[in-house]
Amino acid sequence: FQVPDFITPYQAIIQSQDGALQTGEVFIKLNATTGLGSISGMATIEAFIEDSEGYYAAAPGDFQVGTWNVNFSADIVERPKSAVCFVLDKSGSMDATDGTAITRFEMLENAIGTARDILRGDDGAGMVYYDTNENRLFDITQLSNGGVTNINNALADPTLIPDGWTAIGKGMIEGADMLTDEMAIPGTPYSNFAMLVLTDGNENIAPFVSSPSVNSALSGLTNDIYAIGLGQQGSVSDAVLSNISKYMLITGEMQADERLFRLTKYFVQILADISKNDIVVDPSGRLVMGLKHEIEFELTEADLYADVITLSPLAPFINAVLVAPNGDVINGALGNVTQHTSLGSQIYRLALPALPGKEKGSHAGKWKIILHADREDIEKKWKKYAEKYKDLLRKFYHPVQRNCANVFRFKF
Repeated sequence: FQVPDFITPYQAIIQSQDGALQTGEVFIKLNATTGLGSISGMATIEAFIEDSEGYYAAAPGDFQVGTWNVNFSADIVERPKSAVCFVLDKSGSMDATDGTAITRFEMLENAIGTARDILRGDDGAGMVYYDTNENRLFDITQLSNGGVTNINNALADPTLIPDGWTAIGKGMIEGADMLTDEMAIPGTPYSNFAMLVLTDGNENIAPFVSSPSVNSALSGLTNDIYAIGLGQQGSVSDAVLSNISKYMLITGEMQADERLFRLTKYFVQILADISKNDIVVDPSGRLVMGLKHEIEFELTEADLYADVITLSPLAPFINAVLVAPNGDVINGALGNVTQHTSLGSQIYRLALPALPGKEKGSHAGKWKIILHADREDIEKKWKKYAEKYKDLLRKFYHPVQRNCANVFRFKF
């Protein structure tokens, strides 16, 4: 236990003329550096009268009103870890392009890549695909211990080709079995268990989602099922999925680039809810070449972590500058900050305070992220990223390249 760095050792309380009682606030901070378990400590609070006229004391500190010893205790616990099973549609309709160069299945893979980047290393992920039948690709695996590799292998697997019918119920039973298997492992590190189901069509293979066998398999997960419909209401089994899921998000019909944004954004929102995190702000817009967009958001002393996420189909080519309340620019080279960039997102992951030596200015207060793109900078970055992402750039962004010269669409 210690006094926070942003608190001065002495706090003045101005006594009112009528002699009414005044309240003084004392702030104590706990640095959890001793591992899990209980910790105790004590603080001594002393009160003095400082009287410039000399009635009580000739010098500050001469007249002591009282001394109080206050005992503290706290329990140090781990950050809750989440296990997520992705139950994903691989039916024949996922091969549709809707008149663009990108298929629905490729949109899904792009969103899964962003989900991989957002999940923490000690979280776990598993994956089930379904078409006419279900296929458990891999069980719940901690991302830092093979989970990222499993997801990357699934995204690169050339044999995963959309085909067949839409057996949502089979996929959900397999997903529930996977989560139940993990729950039964003694000492499993996860305390949050959730299933995320995605479909682009109505189910047409039994067992159906409303059937007793599916309901029985999901009985222990009723508050932890999330669903995304890639399509219009009424055509994505939304009636039955809405009844059994915590909530269902539907992309609706729109241009391919906007649907890609919205699908990825829904994954981000659901992962935040699964991990029991709040979304502070969620604006969207178009980033015009040469102009800067400043997006402000508030963090509080109670916030321990923060992820600042920029979603864009050309994220590496955007300058995303994060600024702390004290005006310091935050980057991934700092001790409490990591920064990750992929083709679809830029992520700042903060442990607060972000600047250990500047607690007052890098924790609570008004933060902002400044988004900017100019032609000269893009040309420099193109040399760095074009070869690395050439296949994805050719596949995903050909249909919107007419917009990329002067406008970048972004999500924050």
